[in-house]
Amino acid sequence: MRPATTTWASPLLELLFEEPGAARCLVAPDGRVVRANAAWLRMTGLAAGELAGADVASLLADPLAARTL
Repeated sequence: MRPATTTWASPLLELLFEEPGAARCLVAPDGRVVRANAAWLRMTGLAAGELAGADVASLLADPLAARTL
């Protein structure tokens, strides 16, 4: 997932973020997902469209744990 408005300071940062062996998700201070790489999408099973501006805590919450509260 790559937002159109984000610009990276260098190609090296882009390369490190997109490195296929590491799942990475960039989250804003308010908890919204700003960007996630393909490895993170595979790991979570989520689609890029599900992430745009979503709250990271709600995406990663355990539904079974929520039912027991």
